[in-house]
Amino acid sequence: ANATGESGEPTHWTSGGTAAPVWYSWTPAVAGTATLDTIGSNFDTVLAVYTGSSLTSLIQIGQDDYSGGGWAGKLTFAVAGGTTYRIAVGGYSSTTRGSLTLNYALATPPVIAGQPASQAGAIGGSASFAVTASGTGLAYQWFRNGVALLGATNATLSLTNLQASDGGSYYVS
Repeated sequence: ANATGESGEPTHWTSGGTAAPVWYSWTPAVAGTATLDTIGSNFDTVLAVYTGSSLTSLIQIGQDDYSGGGWAGKLTFAVAGGTTYRIAVGGYSSTTRGSLTLNYALATPPVIAGQPASQAGAIGGSASFAVTASGTGLAYQWFRNGVALLGATNATLSLTNLQASDGGSYYVS
């Protein structure tokens, strides 16, 4: 409530005249892809993202007015872990005001913590490999001797009734 503009504040939208914005500061712990939007706000919003440590030295990462549908702004951009981002959300014109909603999501790239350990199995026996991974939108594909194994798309690979032909180098990506 009662947000006001600051002297030296950048123009958040190419048309200028943005109503006094509400500012947010966000420092993600890890790198990834951020998506911010104002979907759910009840007025025509402008969304802008900056880096920089003072009002007069801000560097704009992006700006948007309508990409979120209707009057909602939406931005998707790469973020670096440990970098502080300044987010400004205001009305499209100098008199536009209302109830503000800011939504955010951070997608992090998948990372495999380590390939599974080597195993020896007896003919007719079984072997199981498992991998630990982190990130957003994880998907797995197991390989033997550089060839993708059909249907082997889980975090674990279980082999039963082992045969000599099952020997080789297994890995997941």
